[in-house]
Amino acid sequence: MTPIAKIEIIPLANPDSKPKDLDGTTETVIVRITDENGLSGIGECDAARNVVKAFLEMPTQHLWSTNASEILIGADPVETVALWERLYEGTIFPGRRGLGIHALSAVDIALHDLAGKQLDLPVFKLLGGAQCKSLRPYCTIFPGMPQGRSIKELMAIIEKQFETALSIGFDAVKMEVLFDDLISDNELITQIRLGRKMLGDSITLAIDFGYRWRSWADAKWVLDRIEDCNIYFAEAPLQHDDLLGHARLASQSSIRIGGAEFSATRFEAREWLEVGKVHVIQSAIDRAGGFTEMKRIADLAQYYGAD
Repeated sequence: MTPIAKIEIIPLANPDSKPKDLDGTTETVIVRITDENGLSGIGECDAARNVVKAFLEMPTQHLWSTNASEILIGADPVETVALWERLYEGTIFPGRRGLGIHALSAVDIALHDLAGKQLDLPVFKLLGGAQCKSLRPYCTIFPGMPQGRSIKELMAIIEKQFETALSIGFDAVKMEVLFDDLISDNELITQIRLGRKMLGDSITLAIDFGYRWRSWADAKWVLDRIEDCNIYFAEAPLQHDDLLGHARLASQSSIRIGGAEFSATRFEAREWLEVGKVHVIQSAIDRAGGFTEMKRIADLAQYYGAD
């Protein structure tokens, strides 16, 4: 196929970002890979834009710290898996996990986009084809961090967001309860029950706790008291890297436990499945390593009986 001719790293930022909030749309990084015929593929990663740009444009120091363009220019974009391995090994000294893999995610997505355009095929066919006829999405409901607002005000925003989600056809939602120390655990139980009441019994409801607890026992105390709310899964109940705590919680709660949204590579995802024992693995395509690694992570999840 037509070789790669150019790599561009394009940082983007929202000038109206709020440093005290958790708005994931404040910045992003676009990677555009163009072949010798002028055809381009575009990828994106969810990470600090200027650091990603510096990582991908760093000058070569040695075999394990190589400039990404030197690996990609002249290569065949259809060889996505081979290129992922070369990038991983060529940047393993400064990369390996974390932001380095987030950066490679954007490159991998762009490579798949370009390969699909060269072959005139959608990416799902490049990955082996569809394994199901349809997917059921959920809508994330997030009123923002408290920032001086009362719990009553936050729940009123959540109710409006519920109404919007249902009106456009969602039948599954994830309620983010990142209320920090605005309310106690007892009060949190009350608000989750209120959220279920707002939705009714027929809508699938998941809860994102935003890493609220440092003790799995504290998390279990709350989960035990919302069992009758029919919670589909509980996301991020504990600190992200407390895998042993996740394992204890997953073994003793009737509610499925999810996590690993910041995980990078199949190797870290495997740790979440083997050590953390989570029921739902939540690696993200723009952080975990792009299409190449997400396909591997999906295969791992199937092997371990996780979603």
